[in-house]
Amino acid sequence: MPAFFVPARSSRHRTACFALYRALLRQVPNIHLPDDIATGWGNVNPIKYLIRAGFRRNRADTSPRLVTAALTSGYRLLGLLSSVRDTSSAGHRSVIAFLGERLVRYRRHLADHPRRTPAPLRPRAPPLLSRLPVDEGARPVYVPLTRPLPLSEIRGGVRKVPKLAHTNGVPFLRLGKPQSPALGRALGRRKEEQQGWITLAQQLHESGRPDAAEEDRWEDIVQRQMRQDDETSVADSDAGGLVADERADASTKYTHAVQLSIDRLYEKLNEQREDMVARAAAMMRIVDAEQALAEKEAKERLERQRTRQPDPHSSAPLDG
Repeated sequence: MPAFFVPARSSRHRTACFALYRALLRQVPNIHLPDDIATGWGNVNPIKYLIRAGFRRNRADTSPRLVTAALTSGYRLLGLLSSVRDTSSAGHRSVIAFLGERLVRYRRHLADHPRRTPAPLRPRAPPLLSRLPVDEGARPVYVPLTRPLPLSEIRGGVRKVPKLAHTNGVPFLRLGKPQSPALGRALGRRKEEQQGWITLAQQLHESGRPDAAEEDRWEDIVQRQMRQDDETSVADSDAGGLVADERADASTKYTHAVQLSIDRLYEKLNEQREDMVARAAAMMRIVDAEQALAEKEAKERLERQRTRQPDPHSSAPLDG
């Protein structure tokens, strides 16, 4: 049974379609259009717009009947566009009438379905913490920027103290429930980055170092064989002495390069841990400040309630 024919996967079919497409577009500049029709679709030529829309609409067709009908219509349109260069011809008048009808329908569609104006972009919230510049080698220091908030900016007028939490060593402030999707994505990226460094360090330690040791052993065997084959020339040659000195240096060995990579990964993990500790300390200062303000504001609310409402347990004076 023959395989199902997909026209889009046939090079001959694609070549024919592209040739028809280019031939149709080459006819567009030769057709004169009235100003109202030429600018009715914006900056694009209406004939070019309709040609492109037709090809986009039919590009998913796989039925031989539909493909044949589409190509037949395309060749008929090519013949029509080739004959309407004369503005006094009947074909030119039919094209103008057709485009006029399409323009009316297009404007009616725009009136019934107005385009939605995109919502203005929300300004980015300022960061919670700011890292202070410190000397090289010193531990990082963070200071709060936006917390604690003034009471006038808190919804409901009652301050809720955030809670300091952490996951996978990454501290964050839990301001409320449910957790923000943006916060979840940020924590996920931190976890993936940290786990990637740990996994790479393990791979270098378990497989990279043995492979590097084998490479160093092979290099030593090759150099030993070279010295045995021509010991005199190697001893007298400056280049040979240079190679022997380089291999004698531990910094030129493959194992040394792998160890440097492992040390750098552990260094990055330690830097990240110190950074997270500094962030947690700054966030803890935010929690302490929020807690102090919450207690102060609770006392103020209680005082206001006492001044507005009399004590229901107090006895009222009796008449007479």
